[in-house]
Amino acid sequence: MNQFDEKYIQRIKDTAEQVWGKNCDFGETVFRDAPWCEFDWPAIIHGINVQFMYERGLLGLAVEVDGKQEYLERITQLELSDGFDSCSEEGMKNDFQVLDAVLKGMRE
Repeated sequence: MNQFDEKYIQRIKDTAEQVWGKNCDFGETVFRDAPWCEFDWPAIIHGINVQFMYERGLLGLAVEVDGKQEYLERITQLELSDGFDSCSEEGMKNDFQVLDAVLKGMRE
């Protein structure tokens, strides 16, 4: 793991704790075989499987719907951060709050 991996893993973990407290259960980080920083990080939030996908400064979020992963932007009309903003502190917090709203809606 390099300094970029550690930086973004810690930012995801810190932001998740701000948004969900102890209600986010992370699985094991899976690093992709790439010359740059790429990883997938599964989690369970509100009892729903979620995937955090980091690749070269971009963070994608996916939610399990009917047994398959769907990108968050495909299942919500709420505004998400664009491009590299998805890894900024503000962008990540916004996107995690959107994810939280979607997950809570799925539980109802």
